[in-house]
Amino acid sequence: TPVRNATPDQGLNRVLRVVCLCAVAWLNRTSGTAPTRTKHGPVVLLCALGFDLWKRMSDDTSGQDVLDQETLDPKIAAIVEGETRAKRGFLFCAACSHVIGHVQDRIEVQGSFQHTCTNPYGFVHHFGCHREAPGCAVVGNAHSADSWFAGFRWRLAQCGSCDAHLGWQFEKPEERFFGLILDRIQAD
Repeated sequence: TPVRNATPDQGLNRVLRVVCLCAVAWLNRTSGTAPTRTKHGPVVLLCALGFDLWKRMSDDTSGQDVLDQETLDPKIAAIVEGETRAKRGFLFCAACSHVIGHVQDRIEVQGSFQHTCTNPYGFVHHFGCHREAPGCAVVGNAHSADSWFAGFRWRLAQCGSCDAHLGWQFEKPEERFFGLILDRIQAD
């Protein structure tokens, strides 16, 4: 509901507070455990940044720009400054639109980004290789049997929001990548 006679700063203050509360509620609903950087990174960043701005707006009477990175919490500033990805090109779960990763994380494995492989049960999977997929939840034990990549073990990668099977994390000591099933993700 609109706040009558609210200044723009008071309106923004209320919006940031609501964003923080929604993000925390979402984390509590989907997680059941402490948030992790890989599974909840974007939401944790939004919540932390929103809370930091809301707190400073509540306390600030100097009129200084609260978005000034020199005054941001050092941990949040490091994340914001470190973000070099384009604003477009995000990958989403095709089932629920949860952010899975970014197209800039595409990599070639065994000379190709795309692979088509058949599992022992006859299911054919067409997938692309990605360095990271922070929106995925990696579940289960690592298996070396039936791995499509020599020396790598695999684990299931599910959507961090709706648990849809999106592919696999392939791992070996000091190296890992994701194989994301292309018809189960979409790009903006």
